[in-house]
Amino acid sequence: SLAACSFGPRRGMAPAPSIMEFSEEGLKARRAFEGIDSIRAEVKVRVSRDGRKVASFKGALAYRPPDTMRLRMFTPFGTTAADLVRVVGRTEVLVPGKDNLYVGWTPSLAIPDDAEFKVGLDKAMPVLAVFSGGEAVARYLYDQKTGDNIQVESFSGGQRALVMRFGDFDGTLAREVEFDFGSLVIEMELRDTEVGVKLEDRLFHPFEKEDRQVLPLGMLFTKNK
Repeated sequence: SLAACSFGPRRGMAPAPSIMEFSEEGLKARRAFEGIDSIRAEVKVRVSRDGRKVASFKGALAYRPPDTMRLRMFTPFGTTAADLVRVVGRTEVLVPGKDNLYVGWTPSLAIPDDAEFKVGLDKAMPVLAVFSGGEAVARYLYDQKTGDNIQVESFSGGQRALVMRFGDFDGTLAREVEFDFGSLVIEMELRDTEVGVKLEDRLFHPFEKEDRQVLPLGMLFTKNK
């Protein structure tokens, strides 16, 4: 189950490849969570809108890299304050207290089957750019000194639509993760992390729509909702 009290002992982390290998294959090998099939962790969550903090929670995370996630955020009383499911670009957030369901789409972080890769530099940072059909779909940015994959940008129609930022690495495992949807930013600090654990498919099923008000994701944590 996905609950804050349900986690077992921490398991071993994936080893980090050589940090100085800035070839295409070297950068692919150093993508955040590369080689990790699943993650389960307790989290501290901070939510911001337009640069201002609007909420903070403790919660539980189930994650299948690169783009399947369940994030349950708890109130101080242990009830669910908000429940997020993201599967290959589709993001849903249920707020049980208001019975509102917020739904939105951003580009998938999964690599297309026809992907082409190019290695370059951006302000001295190594970059692995991903193209599909001649159009940029993603960029992986790396710290020049450590080789850590500190940011992933996802594009739609040439426009940057989603940014993930990573920090506090243990091998290829990032223990600080940020989803930047533009005006809405969700920051997570992972604790008591388990990797390679079995996660049931039902954790990532969409929420029921019946008898719920369905609203755009961009309205989440706005004052009028």
